[in-house]
Amino acid sequence: MTGSIALSLIQNTAILLSFILLYDYIWAKEEDSKRWYEKVLAGVCVGCIGLVLMKTPGILQDGLIFDTRTILLTISGLFLGFIPTVVAIVITGINRIIIGGNGVWMGLATILSAAMMLRHSFKLEDEALLIEKVVLEVLEEGYRTGDIMSEGMKLVGTEEIGKLVMQKIEKGI
Repeated sequence: MTGSIALSLIQNTAILLSFILLYDYIWAKEEDSKRWYEKVLAGVCVGCIGLVLMKTPGILQDGLIFDTRTILLTISGLFLGFIPTVVAIVITGINRIIIGGNGVWMGLATILSAAMMLRHSFKLEDEALLIEKVVLEVLEEGYRTGDIMSEGMKLVGTEEIGKLVMQKIEKGI
């Protein structure tokens, strides 16, 4: 959507409110009995909600988008817990890398802010370190997209960076 940013944010807010109602109806009823695979499924659902939010962004220029996915990930961390939130972060992070453009690194920084939330708000140091470690390993291996390419680095597309991050997260979990 290339309309006004205000309209896009209003649409994102409506989507968030709709999914909050679904959460209350489906998830909140039996909070204590959730098994790990139910939490992963919840994370996939939250990640898909994040993808919907990312399909209705405010666009300033090619690759520089604004949406409410950070709010979604924060709320997920508060109400659903660690496992669903990490799964959602991975899904939205890979999608942001695939979108590409000038805002990729700002988008990844937004996702890394979730690691700060895990560390400082929830005292989940190990989980925060995992997220940070995976992103830093890919950068330390010299992989760069065109917007931050420098001499001696390996030029890759955003899709390949996404695959590299995903492979490392799969090995780390």
